[in-house]
Amino acid sequence: METTTRISDLPLTENITTQIGTNKPADQSLQNTYIPMNIHPNPYGPKQDVTNSIPLPQPQHRIPSRDIPINTCHQLDEQVQPNYIPNTRLSSDYVLDYEKQIEHTNAQHNELTKKKRLIDMLFTEFQTPLYIALLFFIFQMPFMNGLMLKYLSALGIYNTDGNMNVYGYGLKSILFGLLFYGSNKVVEILCE
Repeated sequence: METTTRISDLPLTENITTQIGTNKPADQSLQNTYIPMNIHPNPYGPKQDVTNSIPLPQPQHRIPSRDIPINTCHQLDEQVQPNYIPNTRLSSDYVLDYEKQIEHTNAQHNELTKKKRLIDMLFTEFQTPLYIALLFFIFQMPFMNGLMLKYLSALGIYNTDGNMNVYGYGLKSILFGLLFYGSNKVVEILCE
């Protein structure tokens, strides 16, 4: 037998720590660590003894350089980013639409209120003159003159020719004023 050993047949220093510690490891820090013997075996170097070595892990495949993305900093698709929140563009702003609707409703209400106030003011302003004109028209009608001639002729308010004298016009004016005053009081009492 040969007493000399070739250097290539000697185990590597990495392999010594894993092969020595079959029963008790030499160092407690190396107990839980695994150091692979040779990740990339040299195809042209000496062959390892299969019986004494730890099995090698499966070789990892490398991606060809043409498949590696060139620009890794900028992603074209935003949805690929982690924690992506979509940028929603609302077709309408509900709060602003609600405020505009409230403003529009308030404007319509104010316009309607203004029209009602104008009509009420005009009615209040012209109520008295219109009522006076109606009473005057009624008192100038021929049937009113006929009623006065029939029931009040004894008072001497007519001349001999059938026309009213000054006393007749005065009595007619007093009746007109009393009727206007009485109707105004009745309306005031009813409005309260």
